[in-house]
Amino acid sequence: MLTATEQRLDDCRSADGRGPFRRLEEALIATSAGLVAYLASCLVEPARSTPHGFGLQWREMSEQPFEFLGQLPHRMLTPLLAHSVGLDGDSFTDFTRLSGAVMLALVFYVSRVRGAARVDAFVITLAIAFTGAIQIYKRGMIGYCDNVGFSLFALGWLNRRRGVVFWPLYLLNLVNHDMAAFFLPWMWFLRREVGALRRWDALSAGLVLFVYYLFRLYVAKHAGSWEYDEGYFLANCFLPFHFVWIWFLAGCHLLLQFGPLLTVLLWHAWQDRPERERLGTALMLLGMGGVFCFAYDVHRHTNLIFLPIVFASTRFLVDLRSRAVYLFLIALTIWSYREFSWQPATEDPWAFQSPGWLFDNLTGTMVMQNGGHRLIQPEHRFDLSVQYDVMTRSVPMLQKEFLAMAFAVLAIVALSRWLVRKNIGGPRWAA
Repeated sequence: MLTATEQRLDDCRSADGRGPFRRLEEALIATSAGLVAYLASCLVEPARSTPHGFGLQWREMSEQPFEFLGQLPHRMLTPLLAHSVGLDGDSFTDFTRLSGAVMLALVFYVSRVRGAARVDAFVITLAIAFTGAIQIYKRGMIGYCDNVGFSLFALGWLNRRRGVVFWPLYLLNLVNHDMAAFFLPWMWFLRREVGALRRWDALSAGLVLFVYYLFRLYVAKHAGSWEYDEGYFLANCFLPFHFVWIWFLAGCHLLLQFGPLLTVLLWHAWQDRPERERLGTALMLLGMGGVFCFAYDVHRHTNLIFLPIVFASTRFLVDLRSRAVYLFLIALTIWSYREFSWQPATEDPWAFQSPGWLFDNLTGTMVMQNGGHRLIQPEHRFDLSVQYDVMTRSVPMLQKEFLAMAFAVLAIVALSRWLVRKNIGGPRWAA
Protein backbone atom coordinates (compact mmCIF):
# COMPACT_ATOMS: atom_id res chain seq x y z
CA MET A 1 0.00 0.00 0.00
CA LEU A 2 1.11 3.55 -0.70
CA THR A 3 1.37 5.87 2.26
CA ALA A 4 -0.84 8.95 2.22
CA THR A 5 2.10 11.18 1.27
CA GLU A 6 3.25 8.87 -1.51
CA GLN A 7 -0.33 8.63 -2.80
CA ARG A 8 -0.62 12.43 -3.02
CA LEU A 9 2.71 12.65 -4.82
CA ASP A 10 1.72 9.86 -7.20
CA ASP A 11 -1.50 11.73 -7.97
CA CYS A 12 0.53 14.88 -8.67
CA ARG A 13 2.76 12.96 -11.07
CA SER A 14 -0.34 11.74 -12.90
CA ALA A 15 -1.92 15.19 -13.10
CA ASP A 16 -0.87 15.67 -16.71
CA GLY A 17 -3.03 12.75 -17.75
CA ARG A 18 -6.34 13.53 -15.99
CA GLY A 19 -8.31 14.92 -18.92
CA PRO A 20 -8.78 13.10 -22.24
CA PHE A 21 -7.41 16.02 -24.27
CA ARG A 22 -4.36 16.28 -22.03
CA ARG A 23 -3.78 12.53 -22.36
CA LEU A 24 -4.06 12.79 -26.13
CA GLU A 25 -1.60 15.68 -26.15
CA GLU A 26 0.88 13.71 -24.05
CA ALA A 27 0.44 10.65 -26.28
CA LEU A 28 1.19 12.70 -29.41
CA ILE A 29 4.25 14.27 -27.82
CA ALA A 30 5.41 10.85 -26.59
CA THR A 31 5.01 9.42 -30.09
CA SER A 32 7.07 12.22 -31.57
CA ALA A 33 9.73 11.85 -28.89
CA GLY A 34 9.97 8.11 -29.45
CA LEU A 35 10.35 8.52 -33.20
CA VAL A 36 12.98 11.25 -32.88
CA ALA A 37 14.95 9.22 -30.33
CA TYR A 38 14.84 6.13 -32.53
CA LEU A 39 16.05 8.08 -35.57
CA ALA A 40 18.82 9.62 -33.46
CA SER A 41 19.93 6.15 -32.40
CA CYS A 42 20.23 5.23 -36.09
CA LEU A 43 23.04 7.76 -36.38
CA VAL A 44 25.07 5.45 -34.14
CA GLU A 45 23.70 2.10 -35.33
CA PRO A 46 21.85 2.17 -38.68
CA ALA A 47 18.71 0.04 -38.83
CA ARG A 48 19.11 -2.93 -41.14
CA SER A 49 16.19 -4.56 -42.91
CA THR A 50 17.16 -8.22 -43.39
CA PRO A 51 16.03 -10.42 -40.48
CA HIS A 52 18.33 -13.04 -39.00
CA GLY A 53 18.01 -16.06 -36.76
CA PHE A 54 14.56 -16.41 -35.25
CA GLY A 55 13.64 -13.18 -37.02
CA LEU A 56 13.44 -15.17 -40.26
CA GLN A 57 10.92 -17.53 -38.67
CA TRP A 58 8.83 -14.70 -37.25
CA ARG A 59 8.78 -13.07 -40.69
CA GLU A 60 7.44 -16.30 -42.14
CA MET A 61 4.89 -16.60 -39.33
CA SER A 62 3.68 -13.05 -40.02
CA GLU A 63 2.37 -14.17 -43.41
CA GLN A 64 0.32 -17.01 -41.89
CA PRO A 65 0.19 -16.43 -38.13
CA PHE A 66 -2.36 -19.15 -37.43
CA GLU A 67 -0.42 -21.86 -39.22
CA PHE A 68 1.94 -22.06 -36.20
CA LEU A 69 5.10 -22.39 -38.23
CA GLY A 70 8.75 -22.69 -37.21
CA GLN A 71 10.51 -23.70 -34.02
CA LEU A 72 8.68 -21.14 -31.86
CA PRO A 73 5.03 -21.23 -33.00
CA HIS A 74 3.77 -20.26 -29.54
CA ARG A 75 5.49 -16.85 -29.65
CA MET A 76 3.02 -15.51 -32.17
CA LEU A 77 1.87 -12.09 -30.94
CA THR A 78 4.44 -9.99 -32.83
CA PRO A 79 3.88 -11.81 -36.16
CA LEU A 80 0.10 -11.57 -35.60
CA LEU A 81 0.25 -7.83 -34.93
CA ALA A 82 2.43 -7.29 -38.00
CA HIS A 83 -0.04 -9.28 -40.10
CA SER A 84 -2.97 -7.32 -38.67
CA VAL A 85 -1.53 -3.95 -39.75
CA GLY A 86 -0.32 -5.14 -43.13
CA LEU A 87 3.39 -5.17 -42.29
CA ASP A 88 3.93 -8.87 -42.79
CA GLY A 89 6.29 -10.78 -45.04
CA ASP A 90 8.95 -8.56 -46.55
CA SER A 91 7.65 -5.62 -44.47
CA PHE A 92 7.92 -7.50 -41.16
CA THR A 93 11.23 -5.87 -40.25
CA ASP A 94 9.59 -2.47 -40.68
CA PHE A 95 7.09 -3.52 -38.04
CA THR A 96 9.79 -4.58 -35.58
CA ARG A 97 11.61 -1.28 -36.11
CA LEU A 98 8.35 0.54 -35.54
CA SER A 99 7.90 -1.44 -32.32
CA GLY A 100 11.23 -0.01 -31.15
CA ALA A 101 9.97 3.53 -31.71
CA VAL A 102 6.72 2.68 -29.89
CA MET A 103 8.73 1.31 -26.95
CA LEU A 104 10.66 4.58 -26.76
CA ALA A 105 7.39 6.54 -26.88
CA LEU A 106 6.25 4.52 -23.86
CA VAL A 107 9.53 5.30 -22.12
CA PHE A 108 8.72 8.99 -22.56
CA TYR A 109 5.14 8.51 -21.33
CA VAL A 110 6.18 6.44 -18.29
CA SER A 111 8.73 9.12 -17.41
CA ARG A 112 6.03 11.78 -17.60
CA VAL A 113 3.65 9.80 -15.40
CA ARG A 114 6.45 9.43 -12.86
CA GLY A 115 6.75 13.21 -12.69
CA ALA A 116 9.55 14.03 -15.13
CA ALA A 117 9.40 17.32 -17.00
CA ARG A 118 9.08 16.94 -20.75
CA VAL A 119 12.71 17.84 -21.37
CA ASP A 120 13.80 15.26 -18.78
CA ALA A 121 11.46 12.63 -20.22
CA PHE A 122 12.98 13.17 -23.66
CA VAL A 123 16.53 12.95 -22.30
CA ILE A 124 15.64 9.64 -20.61
CA THR A 125 14.08 8.39 -23.86
CA LEU A 126 17.21 9.37 -25.75
CA ALA A 127 19.38 7.54 -23.21
CA ILE A 128 17.45 4.28 -23.61
CA ALA A 129 17.58 4.63 -27.41
CA PHE A 130 21.37 4.36 -27.32
CA THR A 131 21.41 1.15 -25.26
CA GLY A 132 21.07 -2.50 -26.18
CA ALA A 133 17.31 -2.28 -25.62
CA ILE A 134 17.15 -0.68 -29.07
CA GLN A 135 20.51 -1.00 -30.78
CA ILE A 136 21.04 -4.75 -30.95
CA TYR A 137 17.68 -5.19 -32.68
CA LYS A 138 18.98 -3.12 -35.57
CA ARG A 139 22.11 -5.19 -36.08
CA GLY A 140 22.30 -8.69 -34.65
CA MET A 141 18.73 -9.46 -33.55
CA ILE A 142 16.91 -8.04 -36.58
CA GLY A 143 13.25 -9.05 -36.73
CA TYR A 144 13.02 -10.20 -33.10
CA CYS A 145 9.89 -9.76 -30.99
CA ASP A 146 11.46 -8.32 -27.84
CA ASN A 147 10.50 -4.65 -28.22
CA VAL A 148 6.83 -5.64 -28.30
CA GLY A 149 7.29 -7.52 -25.02
CA PHE A 150 9.16 -4.61 -23.46
CA SER A 151 6.31 -2.30 -24.51
CA LEU A 152 3.75 -4.59 -22.88
CA PHE A 153 5.68 -4.47 -19.60
CA ALA A 154 5.64 -0.66 -19.77
CA LEU A 155 1.91 -0.69 -20.56
CA GLY A 156 1.38 -3.02 -17.64
CA TRP A 157 3.07 -0.54 -15.31
CA LEU A 158 0.93 2.30 -16.69
CA ASN A 159 -2.24 0.25 -16.11
CA ARG A 160 -1.28 -1.26 -12.76
CA ARG A 161 -4.35 0.33 -11.14
CA ARG A 162 -6.72 -1.24 -13.70
CA GLY A 163 -6.83 -4.99 -13.16
CA VAL A 164 -9.19 -5.57 -16.10
CA VAL A 165 -6.48 -4.13 -18.38
CA PHE A 166 -3.38 -5.16 -16.46
CA TRP A 167 -3.89 -8.94 -16.50
CA PRO A 168 -4.94 -9.24 -20.18
CA LEU A 169 -1.78 -7.29 -21.04
CA TYR A 170 0.22 -9.86 -19.11
CA LEU A 171 -1.48 -12.66 -21.07
CA LEU A 172 -0.52 -10.96 -24.33
CA ASN A 173 3.04 -10.68 -23.04
CA LEU A 174 3.13 -14.43 -22.43
CA VAL A 175 1.85 -15.06 -25.96
CA ASN A 176 4.59 -12.80 -27.28
CA HIS A 177 7.36 -14.54 -25.32
CA ASP A 178 7.05 -17.03 -22.48
CA MET A 179 9.95 -15.43 -20.60
CA ALA A 180 7.27 -13.07 -19.21
CA ALA A 181 6.33 -15.90 -16.83
CA PHE A 182 9.48 -15.22 -14.81
CA PHE A 183 8.27 -11.68 -14.09
CA LEU A 184 4.98 -12.70 -12.49
CA PRO A 185 6.33 -11.78 -8.99
CA TRP A 186 7.06 -8.25 -10.29
CA MET A 187 3.58 -8.03 -11.83
CA TRP A 188 2.08 -9.14 -8.51
CA PHE A 189 4.20 -6.52 -6.73
CA LEU A 190 2.88 -3.76 -9.02
CA ARG A 191 -0.67 -4.58 -7.99
CA ARG A 192 0.26 -4.69 -4.31
CA GLU A 193 1.93 -1.32 -4.77
CA VAL A 194 -1.40 0.30 -5.65
CA GLY A 195 -3.40 -1.57 -3.01
CA ALA A 196 -5.34 -3.93 -5.29
CA LEU A 197 -7.31 -6.79 -3.72
CA ARG A 198 -5.20 -9.92 -3.33
CA ARG A 199 -8.18 -12.22 -3.86
CA TRP A 200 -9.01 -10.54 -7.17
CA ASP A 201 -5.41 -10.71 -8.36
CA ALA A 202 -5.00 -14.35 -7.33
CA LEU A 203 -8.08 -15.22 -9.37
CA SER A 204 -6.99 -13.07 -12.32
CA ALA A 205 -3.42 -14.37 -12.39
CA GLY A 206 -4.65 -17.96 -12.11
CA LEU A 207 -7.09 -17.39 -14.98
CA VAL A 208 -4.35 -15.85 -17.15
CA LEU A 209 -2.03 -18.80 -16.56
CA PHE A 210 -4.84 -21.28 -17.24
CA VAL A 211 -5.79 -19.58 -20.51
CA TYR A 212 -2.14 -19.52 -21.52
CA TYR A 213 -1.89 -23.23 -20.69
CA LEU A 214 -4.88 -23.94 -22.97
CA PHE A 215 -3.21 -21.84 -25.67
CA ARG A 216 -0.06 -23.96 -25.40
CA LEU A 217 -2.12 -27.13 -25.70
CA TYR A 218 -3.79 -25.77 -28.82
CA VAL A 219 -0.43 -24.86 -30.36
CA ALA A 220 0.96 -28.30 -29.54
CA LYS A 221 -1.97 -29.89 -31.36
CA HIS A 222 -1.76 -27.72 -34.48
CA ALA A 223 1.93 -26.86 -34.86
CA GLY A 224 3.77 -28.64 -37.62
CA SER A 225 7.10 -28.39 -35.82
CA TRP A 226 7.63 -27.14 -32.28
CA GLU A 227 11.25 -27.66 -31.33
CA TYR A 228 11.65 -25.14 -28.51
CA ASP A 229 8.75 -26.14 -26.28
CA GLU A 230 8.81 -26.52 -22.50
CA GLY A 231 10.30 -29.99 -22.84
CA TYR A 232 13.34 -28.64 -24.64
CA PHE A 233 14.07 -25.96 -22.04
CA LEU A 234 13.58 -28.34 -19.13
CA ALA A 235 15.89 -30.87 -20.74
CA ASN A 236 18.53 -28.26 -21.59
CA CYS A 237 18.34 -25.98 -18.56
CA PHE A 238 21.31 -24.64 -16.58
CA LEU A 239 20.17 -25.94 -13.22
CA PRO A 240 21.43 -26.75 -10.68
CA PHE A 241 24.90 -25.17 -11.18
CA HIS A 242 25.63 -23.85 -14.64
CA PHE A 243 23.27 -20.86 -14.45
CA VAL A 244 26.07 -19.04 -12.56
CA TRP A 245 28.13 -19.08 -15.74
CA ILE A 246 25.21 -17.65 -17.74
CA TRP A 247 24.67 -14.99 -15.08
CA PHE A 248 28.29 -13.98 -15.52
CA LEU A 249 27.79 -13.56 -19.28
CA ALA A 250 24.58 -11.62 -18.62
CA GLY A 251 26.49 -9.25 -16.35
CA CYS A 252 29.12 -8.76 -19.05
CA HIS A 253 26.44 -7.90 -21.58
CA LEU A 254 24.74 -5.45 -19.21
CA LEU A 255 28.04 -3.73 -18.64
CA LEU A 256 28.77 -3.42 -22.35
CA GLN A 257 25.30 -2.37 -23.53
CA PHE A 258 24.19 -0.18 -20.60
CA GLY A 259 27.48 0.50 -18.75
CA PRO A 260 27.52 4.23 -17.91
CA LEU A 261 23.74 4.37 -17.34
CA LEU A 262 24.07 1.67 -14.68
CA THR A 263 25.57 4.48 -12.58
CA VAL A 264 22.08 5.97 -12.22
CA LEU A 265 20.65 2.58 -11.28
CA LEU A 266 23.28 2.18 -8.54
CA TRP A 267 22.71 5.76 -7.41
CA HIS A 268 19.06 4.78 -7.07
CA ALA A 269 20.10 1.84 -4.88
CA TRP A 270 22.36 3.94 -2.62
CA GLN A 271 20.00 6.91 -2.40
CA ASP A 272 17.44 7.13 0.37
CA ARG A 273 14.02 6.59 -1.16
CA PRO A 274 10.79 4.57 -0.69
CA GLU A 275 11.67 0.94 0.04
CA ARG A 276 9.07 -0.31 -2.46
CA GLU A 277 11.20 0.94 -5.34
CA ARG A 278 14.20 -1.08 -4.20
CA LEU A 279 12.01 -4.17 -3.96
CA GLY A 280 10.56 -3.57 -7.43
CA THR A 281 14.03 -3.42 -8.99
CA ALA A 282 15.08 -6.54 -7.09
CA LEU A 283 12.07 -8.47 -8.41
CA MET A 284 12.89 -7.48 -11.98
CA LEU A 285 16.48 -8.63 -11.52
CA LEU A 286 15.19 -11.85 -9.96
CA GLY A 287 13.03 -12.41 -13.04
CA MET A 288 16.03 -11.96 -15.32
CA GLY A 289 18.03 -14.39 -13.23
CA GLY A 290 15.22 -16.92 -13.52
CA VAL A 291 15.18 -16.62 -17.31
CA PHE A 292 18.89 -17.42 -17.45
CA CYS A 293 18.40 -20.66 -15.58
CA PHE A 294 16.71 -21.94 -18.76
CA ALA A 295 17.85 -19.72 -21.64
CA TYR A 296 21.22 -18.39 -22.76
CA ASP A 297 20.03 -15.38 -24.79
CA VAL A 298 21.78 -12.94 -22.47
CA HIS A 299 22.10 -10.39 -25.28
CA ARG A 300 18.29 -10.16 -25.42
CA HIS A 301 16.61 -10.67 -22.07
CA THR A 302 19.04 -8.52 -20.09
CA ASN A 303 17.69 -5.53 -22.02
CA LEU A 304 14.63 -5.38 -19.77
CA ILE A 305 16.91 -3.55 -17.34
CA PHE A 306 15.85 -0.45 -19.26
CA LEU A 307 12.70 -0.14 -17.11
CA PRO A 308 14.53 0.08 -13.74
CA ILE A 309 16.89 2.57 -15.39
CA VAL A 310 13.89 4.68 -16.47
CA PHE A 311 12.45 4.57 -12.94
CA ALA A 312 15.81 5.56 -11.46
CA SER A 313 16.33 8.32 -14.02
CA THR A 314 13.06 10.04 -13.16
CA ARG A 315 14.30 10.26 -9.56
CA PHE A 316 17.74 11.45 -10.58
CA LEU A 317 16.85 14.33 -12.92
CA VAL A 318 15.82 17.23 -10.69
CA ASP A 319 18.13 20.17 -11.50
CA LEU A 320 20.81 21.47 -13.87
CA ARG A 321 23.62 19.56 -12.16
CA SER A 322 21.86 16.21 -12.43
CA ARG A 323 20.92 16.90 -16.06
CA ALA A 324 24.51 17.78 -16.93
CA VAL A 325 25.75 14.53 -15.35
CA TYR A 326 23.04 12.54 -17.12
CA LEU A 327 23.95 14.02 -20.53
CA PHE A 328 27.58 13.14 -19.83
CA LEU A 329 26.53 9.54 -19.10
CA ILE A 330 24.62 9.41 -22.39
CA ALA A 331 27.69 10.64 -24.28
CA LEU A 332 29.79 8.05 -22.46
CA THR A 333 27.26 5.36 -23.38
CA ILE A 334 27.52 6.27 -27.07
CA TRP A 335 31.32 6.29 -26.90
CA SER A 336 31.34 2.94 -25.12
CA TYR A 337 29.03 1.41 -27.70
CA ARG A 338 31.12 2.66 -30.62
CA GLU A 339 34.36 1.62 -28.97
CA PHE A 340 33.42 -1.86 -27.74
CA SER A 341 30.13 -2.90 -29.36
CA TRP A 342 30.34 -1.82 -32.97
CA GLN A 343 31.86 -3.52 -35.99
CA PRO A 344 32.16 -1.06 -38.87
CA ALA A 345 34.14 -3.35 -41.16
CA THR A 346 31.24 -5.55 -42.25
CA GLU A 347 27.53 -5.24 -42.91
CA ASP A 348 26.95 -8.83 -41.83
CA PRO A 349 25.38 -8.76 -38.34
CA TRP A 350 26.33 -12.39 -37.84
CA ALA A 351 29.98 -11.91 -38.72
CA PHE A 352 30.43 -12.49 -34.98
CA GLN A 353 28.32 -14.49 -32.58
CA SER A 354 26.83 -11.42 -30.89
CA PRO A 355 26.46 -7.71 -31.64
CA GLY A 356 29.41 -6.46 -29.59
CA TRP A 357 33.16 -6.43 -30.20
CA LEU A 358 34.20 -7.22 -26.63
CA PHE A 359 31.24 -9.51 -25.98
CA ASP A 360 32.06 -11.37 -29.21
CA ASN A 361 35.55 -11.96 -27.92
CA LEU A 362 34.26 -13.21 -24.57
CA THR A 363 31.65 -15.57 -25.99
CA GLY A 364 33.87 -16.66 -28.87
CA THR A 365 36.63 -17.65 -26.46
CA MET A 366 34.52 -19.09 -23.67
CA VAL A 367 31.72 -20.72 -25.66
CA MET A 368 33.21 -21.73 -28.99
CA GLN A 369 36.92 -22.10 -28.33
CA ASN A 370 36.92 -23.46 -24.78
CA GLY A 371 33.80 -25.57 -24.91
CA GLY A 372 31.26 -23.50 -23.01
CA HIS A 373 28.58 -24.86 -25.34
CA ARG A 374 28.85 -28.14 -23.42
CA LEU A 375 27.08 -26.56 -20.46
CA ILE A 376 23.74 -26.69 -22.24
CA GLN A 377 24.05 -30.41 -22.93
CA PRO A 378 21.95 -32.51 -20.52
CA GLU A 379 24.74 -35.03 -19.94
CA HIS A 380 26.88 -32.29 -18.35
CA ARG A 381 24.19 -30.83 -16.10
CA PHE A 382 25.75 -32.12 -12.88
CA ASP A 383 29.34 -31.97 -14.07
CA LEU A 384 31.02 -29.04 -12.36
CA SER A 385 34.31 -29.96 -13.98
CA VAL A 386 33.02 -28.60 -17.30
CA GLN A 387 32.35 -25.17 -15.81
CA TYR A 388 35.70 -25.25 -14.02
CA ASP A 389 37.44 -26.22 -17.25
CA VAL A 390 35.80 -23.40 -19.22
CA MET A 391 36.76 -20.76 -16.66
CA THR A 392 40.32 -21.92 -16.01
CA ARG A 393 41.06 -22.08 -19.73
CA SER A 394 39.34 -18.76 -20.48
CA VAL A 395 40.69 -16.54 -17.72
CA PRO A 396 44.33 -16.58 -18.89
CA MET A 397 43.19 -15.90 -22.46
CA LEU A 398 40.90 -13.01 -21.45
CA GLN A 399 42.94 -11.28 -18.77
CA LYS A 400 42.88 -7.87 -20.46
CA GLU A 401 39.13 -8.04 -21.06
CA PHE A 402 38.34 -9.13 -17.51
CA LEU A 403 40.59 -6.44 -16.04
CA ALA A 404 38.97 -3.78 -18.26
CA MET A 405 35.48 -4.81 -17.17
CA ALA A 406 36.50 -5.00 -13.51
CA PHE A 407 37.84 -1.46 -13.80
CA ALA A 408 34.59 -0.34 -15.43
CA VAL A 409 32.54 -1.89 -12.61
CA LEU A 410 34.65 -0.16 -9.98
CA ALA A 411 34.34 3.15 -11.84
CA ILE A 412 30.54 2.84 -12.01
CA VAL A 413 30.30 2.00 -8.31
CA ALA A 414 32.65 4.83 -7.33
CA LEU A 415 30.81 7.38 -9.49
CA SER A 416 27.41 6.38 -8.11
CA ARG A 417 28.69 6.74 -4.55
CA TRP A 418 30.25 10.10 -5.39
CA LEU A 419 26.93 11.34 -6.77
CA VAL A 420 25.24 10.42 -3.50
CA ARG A 421 27.90 12.14 -1.39
CA LYS A 422 27.78 15.29 -3.52
CA ASN A 423 23.98 15.28 -3.40
CA ILE A 424 23.76 15.29 -7.21
CA GLY A 425 20.39 14.04 -8.30
CA GLY A 426 17.64 14.11 -5.77
CA PRO A 427 14.58 12.59 -4.17
CA ARG A 428 11.70 13.97 -6.20
CA TRP A 429 9.28 12.57 -3.62
CA ALA A 430 10.71 15.01 -1.06
CA ALA A 431 10.29 18.06 -3.32
